[in-house]
Amino acid sequence: MTENFNCGSEQHRRPGECSAGPGEAQWVTGIDHELAFWDHWLATRGDRWPQDFTKRLDPQLPVEERVAAVLREIPRDHLKVLDVGAGPLTVLGKVMPGKTLEITAVDPLADAYNALIDRHGITPPVRTRKGFGEQLHELFAPGTFDLAHAQNCLDHGIDPLTAFRNMLDMIRPDGRVLLFHRENEGIEENYAGFHQWNFTERDGAFIIGARDGTEVNVDDALRGIADVETRRVNGCLLTVLRRVAVAVAANE
Repeated sequence: MTENFNCGSEQHRRPGECSAGPGEAQWVTGIDHELAFWDHWLATRGDRWPQDFTKRLDPQLPVEERVAAVLREIPRDHLKVLDVGAGPLTVLGKVMPGKTLEITAVDPLADAYNALIDRHGITPPVRTRKGFGEQLHELFAPGTFDLAHAQNCLDHGIDPLTAFRNMLDMIRPDGRVLLFHRENEGIEENYAGFHQWNFTERDGAFIIGARDGTEVNVDDALRGIADVETRRVNGCLLTVLRRVAVAVAANE
């Protein structure tokens, strides 16, 4: 069966939706543009994407199948979900049959986003709190969540691999990390703004590429920590990280 997932257009994604560019100084230069976009988007109730606005505000929005498929692997009815780089309004669905979801959303620009939301008289189903993917340990204890999710954002980050490791630390031993990103954004966007990293799949492995040609094989970097499963879905990369069980030797 063909999966019909859509990453969205470049305009729909909003380039700086979550974490910083490959250096804090560069990220700071993009903040004004980012906030101006969201100010207009909120004021116009979605601008060219009114359905996106409506969905994000719907407390009864069903969980997308790509997320539900991963949640079904977790043997608990009440699940804590962390959305990293959530923007002002998380894209995650709120309702799933047989599961109760408790969603926490974080984003580096959360304080400014919340000011915009309040100014425009919007009540979010989930209010985003401030936090970088690279600094999750400052916010949460390890093992707090069942699922850590990020969509179209960590390829704009200061250090994507650190964000992946932190997300793994945030989940329980049988939890999951779910990543959904457009492929090779740095190349596609000519390394403009926050687009400094390229995510791709090669021979089944998840590869992070930098502008200077340096690459990191995420499967190798996380070996012994997590199993990495990556596949292409309509021009995007869908990646699931599952923690590796660590055997503890019995005392003799």
